[in-house]
Amino acid sequence: MENIDAKSNISTDKAWASDIWDFAGIIKGMLEQTYPSGTVVIHEQVKNNGLKRIGVSIWEDGCNAAPIIYLEELYRQYLAGKSLAEICRVVTETSRNPERYKYDNISTFADFSVARERICYKLVNAGKNAALLQEIPHRIWRDLAVIYYILVSKEEDGISSITIKNNMVSRWDVDENTLYETAGRNTPSFFGSEVMPMMEVIEQLSRELPDGEAEGIPGMEQIELSESGLPLYIVSNDCRINGAVAMLYDGVLEKFAGEIGGDFYILPSSIHETLFMPAMPFVEERELLEMVHEVNAGYVAPEEFLSDNVYRYHAGDGCVRMVRGE
Repeated sequence: MENIDAKSNISTDKAWASDIWDFAGIIKGMLEQTYPSGTVVIHEQVKNNGLKRIGVSIWEDGCNAAPIIYLEELYRQYLAGKSLAEICRVVTETSRNPERYKYDNISTFADFSVARERICYKLVNAGKNAALLQEIPHRIWRDLAVIYYILVSKEEDGISSITIKNNMVSRWDVDENTLYETAGRNTPSFFGSEVMPMMEVIEQLSRELPDGEAEGIPGMEQIELSESGLPLYIVSNDCRINGAVAMLYDGVLEKFAGEIGGDFYILPSSIHETLFMPAMPFVEERELLEMVHEVNAGYVAPEEFLSDNVYRYHAGDGCVRMVRGE
C-alpha cells in the first residue's frame, strides 16, 4: 500500500475537482478541518486485475485501525451534482461505523485460532494478477486463482476484508491446504450459494429495480440466449459479491450435473458470478467463447473481469476442462 499526500489547501464546497486526485485532495482538506487532531491519509492501492484505486482513511487519536473508503463512486456522485459536504458526511459516517473497527486491526489476527474463524476465499484471474500472486498464498484453478482473505465485516453496502499475505501465513505456521480447507468451510457459511435460472433472476430484478437499471448488471446481456431456449443458471452467493467462487463449494458442480443429468458449461460472467449452461448437441463451443469475450469487452468493468475462457464440467469423471474452441 502506498500512502500519498495530495494537495489539501482547498476546503470549500465551491471548489471544483478536475480529476479524482483533485477530488481526493479537496476531501482530505475538508476532513482535516473536521478532525484537526487526527490524521487523514490518501491511499493508492492496487486491486483486482492490477487496477489502482484511490481511497482515504481517517486516523483519530488513540485509534489503532482505520478503514479505507474508496473514492471512485463518490467522485462519480460528485460529478453528477452531489455536494462535497454531503460526500464528506458519507466518508465520516462510513469511517465511524463500529463494525468496520471490530476486526480491522491486523494484529487482532496474529493468532491463527482467531483468524481461522473468518478466513474466506474468492476467485480472480491468474494472469492479470500475476504480480499479486507472488505476495499471497493461492491455488491455481485452470486460468484462475483462488486467493484468501479475512472477512472483517459483511453489511448491506458491501464487505470489508484483509487480504492474506505470505508473511501472515509464515507467522501462523500453516500451509495453503489449511487455508483452502478453512475457507471452504467458512465461505459458504458466511455467504451461502445460489443457483438460479436466469429468467427467474431477471424477473426478480425487474420487480426490485427501477426501469432500465438491471441492464448494466453483468449476465443480463445473455437474456436473449435464455429466452431463445438455452437454459442459463446464475451461480453466486447471497450478496453477489465475489460470488464466482461459489461454484467451487463442496458438491455444487456435482449436484448441478446430477440435476440436469449430464455435462454442462461454465461461463465466467464476472468475479461476482458464473453462468451454468447444460451441454447440448447444437451448442457451438466457439460461439460460447465469442459470446463471453464480447460480454467481457462491452459490459464487465475491468476490475470485475474474471476470464475470457469457457469451461466444461464432465459428469462422467467429475473433471472441469477448459474449452479450446477448435
